[in-house]
Formats: sequence, structure tokens, C-alpha cells
Amino acid sequence: MTPTNSKPGSPPLEQQFADLRVRFEERSEELDTARAANRELMAQLNRPDPGAGVTGTRVRS
Repeated sequence: MTPTNSKPGSPPLEQQFADLRVRFEERSEELDTARAANRELMAQLNRPDPGAGVTGTRVRS
């Protein structure tokens, strides 16, 4: 016996499950992309700036 919804006109539970699985996979891909972008941005922030402190600085004696 196949489970059914109590709401008339609603898709069967199997279809709802399949739809939710697709949405979950899409969100997982979006999250993976956002995490990769975040890692790259953090790596850029943590990289030393090769020109930092070279121009526009004056050493006091």
C-alpha cells in the first residue's frame, strides 16, 4: 500500500520527497560554492601584502 497525503490535490509523498531531494541538492551546491568563495576571500585577507609598509612610510630617527 502506497502512503497518500491527507490533502486533496497534493502530490503523492514520493513526488514531494523527490522534489525536496532536488531542492536539497541545489542548496547543497550553493552552499559548497559559497564556502569555496569564503575560503578564497579569507586566504586573500590572510596573505601578506608585498607592498605594505614600503611606500608612504617614514622612519623616525
